[in-house]
Amino acid sequence: MDAGPERSGLNARAMLLLTAAALQSAVLGQTTFERFYGQNGWPECFFSVIQTPDDGFAAAGYTESYGADAGDFWLVRTDSLGSLQWMNLVTGPDNQYAYDVEPVWDGGFVACGNYYANGGTDVDMLLVRYAPQGETVWTRRFGTSDGAENAMAVVTSPDSCFVACGRASTPGHDLIKVSADGTQIWGRSYPGVNGSFFNSVERLADGYVLGGVTWDEQNNECIYVVRTDWDGDTVWTRAIRMREYNVGHRAKPTSDGGYIVCGASSDTLQPSCAVLVKLTPAGDTQWTRVFPETYLWYDDFGTDVVEDRDGGFLLLAWDEAADSLQPFLAKASRSGVVEWTCRPGSAGRAVCYALALTRDAGLILAGMGELPDSAYGEAYLLKTDSRGRLAVVERPAAEPRFTGARPAPNPFRSSVRFGLPSDGPVARVVVADASGRIVYKSLRPDSVWKSGTLPAGVYCYRITAGGVDYRGRLVKLPR
Repeated sequence: MDAGPERSGLNARAMLLLTAAALQSAVLGQTTFERFYGQNGWPECFFSVIQTPDDGFAAAGYTESYGADAGDFWLVRTDSLGSLQWMNLVTGPDNQYAYDVEPVWDGGFVACGNYYANGGTDVDMLLVRYAPQGETVWTRRFGTSDGAENAMAVVTSPDSCFVACGRASTPGHDLIKVSADGTQIWGRSYPGVNGSFFNSVERLADGYVLGGVTWDEQNNECIYVVRTDWDGDTVWTRAIRMREYNVGHRAKPTSDGGYIVCGASSDTLQPSCAVLVKLTPAGDTQWTRVFPETYLWYDDFGTDVVEDRDGGFLLLAWDEAADSLQPFLAKASRSGVVEWTCRPGSAGRAVCYALALTRDAGLILAGMGELPDSAYGEAYLLKTDSRGRLAVVERPAAEPRFTGARPAPNPFRSSVRFGLPSDGPVARVVVADASGRIVYKSLRPDSVWKSGTLPAGVYCYRITAGGVDYRGRLVKLPR
């Protein structure tokens, strides 16, 4: 199929964003931020994020916020602070989701996902190529009339083409190669013993590596890794069974010539634990690690992994705490020893699907987060330092009388009362916006900040009293 769905590009001025503050770390010189994208009350999510040459970001996912009757294939471009520069939608009669985005040699992008038609009964791989400023160059659908194909990941090839993998039903293809103008060159399938599907493809020095799922002779689900040459022909395959149910989310090359695989494993199907598997260059297992504190939906692709700057590995997964999902980040050494874990961000409920290193030695995470008054999750970007931390961390003050100086209400719509105790030490209150500009300061015991016409978003506050600082964030909601 080669039909291009209806598509449109929207300017930043046309969207409503609820943004979080961009904060500058005095110690590391890193910018960190937490931002929500879309229109409050409608579902959207990012599944992939990359850093651009100008230190901005491109994120791909779906949105229902902009006049769509269903989910729209969505690409968002931001600057280095997460502020929107442009976005592009691909629309159709049913849902369209973007699962991966990659840079293209001309400064543009290519994204892949799925295209639903005929009430969702016809599902095709969807590839979209974009110019550097977000204009659509072409859209292409690939699939069979009686099958269901989803493109889950895409990479560029050495000869300026595109290679995409996905989840295909028989007789669809697991891996396709597409020319620079969007024409399919070849398709390949890797069915294993009893079928397979794939969630990732990565380019190597002499071919590709795919990560996904296969079923063995006893119909057990196994993490599946396939190594191919440039033509998509199989070099080797590995089926890895750790527990009863196993799924591979990402398989990536490592600096020692081997591979790191992340995914999920469970004895009861739901919930699953995140896992890491390290393979040698020949595909043999070096070590495995299970993270029992994580909580994953088995049939989702809820983990990601990157090789850290020191040769270790950073795993992104989910954790359930107090009946609320949160991002989970873990650092493992190159031998698989867990060095630290954290739960990044401040959203009350959030899941992140994608993780990438940034050039300022930080991290960028992408997914879905919920604001206090949201009916659905909002698309979400979280920029942290190298250990998953934001620059501002709320911490209690040293003096008991001062700990009562918590701003309320928070979140708010028009004003915030800091409520400093009158019998405590003299306190200074400062509130700053995303650029660091001071928008309010006071020395009054009972301080009230009236935000007036300032835009919705997250502001940073700092209370200084008795030589102690208390810092945190204020969320201003749209009126």
